Amino acid sequence: MLRTIPMIAAFAASAALLGVTASPAEAQAPAYRAIPSVALAKADNVVAGDVLWRCGPGGCNATNVTARPQIVCAQVAKQVGRLESFTVAGSPLDADALAKCNAKAKGGNTALARN
Repeated sequence: MLRTIPMIAAFAASAALLGVTASPAEAQAPAYRAIPSVALAKADNVVAGDVLWRCGPGGCNATNVTARPQIVCAQVAKQVGRLESFTVAGSPLDADALAKCNAKAKGGNTALARN
């Protein structure tokens, strides 16, 4: 009987933890959006860092990003060129952070801009 109580408590704690981590709303990372200064010529997928971006003439979108926004911004700017804006879950980077991000950008003649 004395062994049963701790086992039941451990099981209940495990079940509670699994219930919290299984929630899809909490498991989903915020959405990221990058708008290049020069519109992309065509729709394409871009891999920047370890993030898959879906890009088109209207900009690039990604989800399931785990790195800090400044790092993610610099990685996508290296692939698509200077960014007009970069948002995380609808909140834009401030002007200073965007300027630091754009310092890492390739010149305006990127692979996507040429296509």
